[in-house]
Amino acid sequence: RYKEMIKKVFSFLAGKASYRMRYRKLWIELVPSAYEAETLQGELVRCIGNLEDEAKRNGNMNWDSEDRRAVNFLKKHLPDPDVFSEEERKRIKECVKTIGDAGSFKNNEVTDSEEELKYVLNRVVDYCERKPELIYIEEEQEYVGHY
Repeated sequence: RYKEMIKKVFSFLAGKASYRMRYRKLWIELVPSAYEAETLQGELVRCIGNLEDEAKRNGNMNWDSEDRRAVNFLKKHLPDPDVFSEEERKRIKECVKTIGDAGSFKNNEVTDSEEELKYVLNRVVDYCERKPELIYIEEEQEYVGHY
């Protein structure tokens, strides 16, 4: 029943609302009020939302290990060859790297990542709409690697 509801949300939203509106609906449906999401789609939505919030609200001044984990999760799962072209995957990887660099103040420089955050957020929406069958995350699959 839950899967059918999510499929309806995806099909209703696809192409009919702005990316921001579709993203908000995905957040409401897929992201729990606390902790990580149970699904790959929900966790992608949660990760980019948290990174965007950290950048916009805090200027990345509270960047921590959870933000690095979010970057790693996006880096690992978003550039899916079943969803995106080679060119899109390359751009996703570049944007996620820039977001990570901005948060960690790489080389002690402040990097603006607003454009990259928007691009990745839009690709997360695309991912969810192109893969509406929810993918449940196994514990060992959640966060792998280091930034």
